[in-house]
Amino acid sequence: MSARICTAHSSRTGMPCRAVAMQGQLVCVKHGGSSPQARAAAERRIAEHAAVEAATRAVRKLGLPQDVDPAQALLNELHQTAGIVAWLRGEIDQAAGAADDIAAIVDTAAWRTWHEQRTHLARVAAECVKVGIAERQVALEEARVEAVVGVLRGVLARLGVDPGSPAAVEAVTAELRALG
Repeated sequence: MSARICTAHSSRTGMPCRAVAMQGQLVCVKHGGSSPQARAAAERRIAEHAAVEAATRAVRKLGLPQDVDPAQALLNELHQTAGIVAWLRGEIDQAAGAADDIAAIVDTAAWRTWHEQRTHLARVAAECVKVGIAERQVALEEARVEAVVGVLRGVLARLGVDPGSPAAVEAVTAELRALG
């Protein structure tokens, strides 16, 4: 974050303050920048700014346009967000184990991010339900099963075995059960 000029004004002259604002803040020390709430807000702004900068660098480095199926992108977002939520929960649990005051954990960037990501996860999950992703997955799985059945029938026919014979059905069933 670059240095900024304090946004406060002199109560005596009404002129803008010309001091440099504290890092991550809008005001200088003289105008409340050293107060606990101002410092906490500054820490939050700095952390958010760092996250945005890191994301921007990653997009510049990796973010090439991709052709993607919208339903698959939504499903990927669901899985990725669920992973983020789980990881953040682990971080919070670890911090809670080391903290004397649980209330202090609720006022951390990890807690706020976890809450935001949980909300995002719920929205993405609701959107997945809305667009019928579960039904699409079932249909895809059914298509895969039909393809495997077709392959098995073809192999059995090439071997001169009737796919409907009790021996073929028993052999295929045993092998499929062995898969789990």
